Amino acid sequence: MAFHEKRYDEAARAFDGVVSRFPESDAAPEAQYWAGVARYKQQVPGSTKKQSPHWNADIVDAMVNEGKVHRAATIGELAEALGLSDHHLRATVERVNQSADIGEDVDYLKDPKFLQPISRAPFYGAEIRPATVCFTSFGMRIDRDGQVLGEAGPPIPGLFAAGESVGGVVGPRYVGSGNSYANCVTFGRIAGASAARAAGAVTGSSLASGQQGQD
Repeated sequence: MAFHEKRYDEAARAFDGVVSRFPESDAAPEAQYWAGVARYKQQVPGSTKKQSPHWNADIVDAMVNEGKVHRAATIGELAEALGLSDHHLRATVERVNQSADIGEDVDYLKDPKFLQPISRAPFYGAEIRPATVCFTSFGMRIDRDGQVLGEAGPPIPGLFAAGESVGGVVGPRYVGSGNSYANCVTFGRIAGASAARAAGAVTGSSLASGQQGQD
């Protein structure tokens, strides 16, 4: 038996034991809840592609009931539920379907293997907001002291940066394992120390100039 099948059976047995501990009057809703939790093979409704473990039918239904996801029988009804232009949403869906038909994402260059048409009801929609910026890998270039480099190469005096405002620290792509945090923390400290030294040098120079003027 494959590993994932063993895990599925273990989850099913655990589900049986959990449900038996709830009062009989609550058995139906609790059973429905735990059945969803216990499922190991999870799929996005209607999709045949590689699935996210977080978007199975039970979770989608729960999101619909909570009003976080909208479900509709037509694209027009979905547009109304989302407060979007019917014309614009239909046009967007048509363009997505055209990309799926020709096997090429002409707008965002998505890998063709992930393209599929939006054609079967019910249709789902949700408001998506960017909540996390995870290592953009692009921005101002800095040196090992956190000094921002000018276009010609030399550092720009008095300008320091770190974290998501800088680029090129680990190359053109994110390699995982917390490098975004490491970049922010490490170069944040380095840039701060460098800025403090620079400020101290300027202050010291100003004081020295002032004393010479008094002499």
